[in-house]
Amino acid sequence: MANGRVPNKVVEGVVADVRCGSMGDWPEWHFLSDYGRETTWTREGDHTRYVTGLRARVCVATVRWEADSQMVRKLGRDPEHDILLKVEMEASDRRSERLGPGPFRGAYDDVPSHT
Repeated sequence: MANGRVPNKVVEGVVADVRCGSMGDWPEWHFLSDYGRETTWTREGDHTRYVTGLRARVCVATVRWEADSQMVRKLGRDPEHDILLKVEMEASDRRSERLGPGPFRGAYDDVPSHT
């Protein structure tokens, strides 16, 4: 980071799970890297493209919170964390469920899908 650039890396793996988190209204996916690390991300873009079992490649930037930030001081979070920059998904006609199980079924009906 001395040169002002944020470190980033590309990691390959598989979509381990697709679900709606929070109160059943937040589209999430779990990524299991080829080296065994699992992370959870928000499904961005066409959220039906995230299908359990598909291969995926993610690009993440590693950043640090300040040591005295609330995330570190009060919540005990690790100051070093990854931010998702890009997702590439294996080509497939398979799709996940469009609607989540939560109280706001259809909440994403107005979100344009991009293929």
